[in-house]
Parts: sequence; C-alpha cells; structure tokens
Amino acid sequence: MSDSEDSAQQISNETKHAAAIFSDSLMEDCPNFTVNLKNDTQDGNGMDVASVEDNEFAKDQPDPDNIKMFVGQIPKSWDETQLRKMFEQYGRVHTLNVLRDKVTTMSRGCCFVTYYTRKAALKAQDALHNIKTLEGNKNEGAKLKFTSQHTLLQNKR
Repeated sequence: MSDSEDSAQQISNETKHAAAIFSDSLMEDCPNFTVNLKNDTQDGNGMDVASVEDNEFAKDQPDPDNIKMFVGQIPKSWDETQLRKMFEQYGRVHTLNVLRDKVTTMSRGCCFVTYYTRKAALKAQDALHNIKTLEGNKNEGAKLKFTSQHTLLQNKR
C-alpha cells in the first residue's frame, strides 16, 4: 500500500472512530436516537471512501446549502440542552439559539436551529412541524411551528 493509500485509510478510520464516539455520547443522552452509518465503499482505484452519512460527523462547518430554521411554540422552561437533545434526533446540530428577553433573560418561547446538512433540517421539520407538542407549554396542545427560507419559498409556489 502506498503512503497516500495509508493516509486515506487512516483518515477513514479516524472518521469512523469520531462518529462512533459522537453516537455513543448521544445514545447516553438520547436513548431513542439512532445513527445510520453506511459501510465504506471503494472508489475506482480500490481506495476506501467514507460515505456521506459518515461525513456529517466529521464536518467542522455546515453545508453551504444549510437551512437556519425558526421554531416557535417552545415552552419557556426549556433550555438549550433539552432542545438540542430533541433536535439531534434528526441530525447533527450546528447552532441552536433560544431567543431571550434582554432584561429578564427569560426565554421567549422560540429559537433558531441550524443543522450541518439540509437533509437533517428537512427531516426535523417534516417530523416536528405541526405534529410535536412539548410538555410545559402555556398553550396546551400547541404544536411546534417551523419557518425557514426554504419553507417560505415553497409556500410562494
């Protein structure tokens, strides 16, 4: 095996290891979370190439076509940790910002969430928008509301 093949194999193994550590930590916090890692495939030269599913865990920046989503109807008692656990069931979260009152620092009952991949954001939106109700909301039975530039563009068509 050449040096470049050794290097590619090492990077592939490091990616798998990082994904395993990340998924193990999520499993402790989110027992319903499942990680779908595909087996590596080989390119035309017989070298292992990490699959797209693996790469989400190795990214340090979100995809250029990611979606920043506004989410409303969140209980004011929920903090970033609780929300992150819920959202990460659908993919790796890049940023999560709970909107707060400047004076009291109390939550305003909404947040912005950005996933590393557009696919994960759309998966979360499909699973939660007008479907999921969170306990502790003053408006009993109020379902989560998602709004994003993607949603706004679809509604104009």
